[in-house]
Amino acid sequence: SNPFLAKFYKDIPFEALMENCPNKTNALKVLTKVFSTKKSNKIHRLLVDRLIKKEIAALITPNYDMTIDQRLERSACAKIKTKDDIWQMDQQKVDGVYYKIHGSADHPDSIIFTLS
Repeated sequence: SNPFLAKFYKDIPFEALMENCPNKTNALKVLTKVFSTKKSNKIHRLLVDRLIKKEIAALITPNYDMTIDQRLERSACAKIKTKDDIWQMDQQKVDGVYYKIHGSADHPDSIIFTLS
């Protein structure tokens, strides 16, 4: 409850904190658990509906969570979560593209949480 520390940590980018984390393996486990949520909100639903209806061609997010993934499970949208997904995408069979540029909680090795 130190106000100085609270302000200090509030002003530091998440990636900078994670880069200085002494145990990155444990940090990755925590991130994977926290961001495994599938609970969506109105914004998630709106974005997914627009992508499925082809009102937008792509959806790009830095988020690790699984909320949009769950809503896109049965769609013909390509889901790019890892480098390998890019090469496996068949552009002739997709209705849109969903990019998770910092990785995904369901692929812990894909998660990027540092500045370097």
